[in-house]
Amino acid sequence: MKTWFGMKIRALALLVAVGLAGPAGAQSTNAQQPALQLPEITLTLGNRQVIAEVAATTEERNVGLMHRPSMPENRGMLFVFDRPGNYCFWMKDTLIPLTILFLDEQQRVVQVNDMEPLSETPHCVRQPALYALEVNQGWLVRQGLQLQLGRPGGLVVQSQLPLARYITTNP
Repeated sequence: MKTWFGMKIRALALLVAVGLAGPAGAQSTNAQQPALQLPEITLTLGNRQVIAEVAATTEERNVGLMHRPSMPENRGMLFVFDRPGNYCFWMKDTLIPLTILFLDEQQRVVQVNDMEPLSETPHCVRQPALYALEVNQGWLVRQGLQLQLGRPGGLVVQSQLPLARYITTNP
């Protein structure tokens, strides 16, 4: 026979368990979290291509490449924001060294930073960016790509589909 007190205790235990677990990505743990299933897009930088997962929601951007032990050479992650801004990235819980390319609304590379694994040092873009592309650290050099940041004739990231189609105001 179920009692009101017994049901209340089970409900309290459930609330405590949910509260301790928290929402996905809210707590930092060393446990491997499954990677999100994200759409992919082929991007062209100069005459080189990279296949990037697209992180367009707040949850997707917050998880990013965390907890992944490696990433194939010509792969990356494209972060798409709702509006241009001065965004910051850090590497807490990210296990692989990355290079981040910040892109403006015209998809021009305006800033590049190398980021070290597990670092809490913020890497902030100094001028408004609408996109950020993370690739394996050293990928640009290995591909022979030279940058002229934010200048006409500088490196522009191109794609078959307009990147703006991934912009969403949904969380």
